[in-house]
Amino acid sequence: MALLDVVEHVEDDAGALSEVARVLRPNGRFLLSVPLHPANWTAFDAIVGHYRRYSPSEIRSLLQEANLRIDQSAIYGMKPKTTWLVRIGM
Repeated sequence: MALLDVVEHVEDDAGALSEVARVLRPNGRFLLSVPLHPANWTAFDAIVGHYRRYSPSEIRSLLQEANLRIDQSAIYGMKPKTTWLVRIGM
């Protein structure tokens, strides 16, 4: 199961992760990606329908509350050094 850039679009993110835990097979795994660092919020986040960006501790807590555990964590993606790329995307 994979939730790639989904949870930040859901108003009830805790409920969504609880549902993942409910339907995941015993010892099952899923892949999750979310945008990090609320301080990096831009107008682009609002345009694409994000409710939030997560701090690392916040996403860890949400997963723990849903009885999901992190096996591995990595950072990926890009953040343009100039805002004109974001403006072009909007």
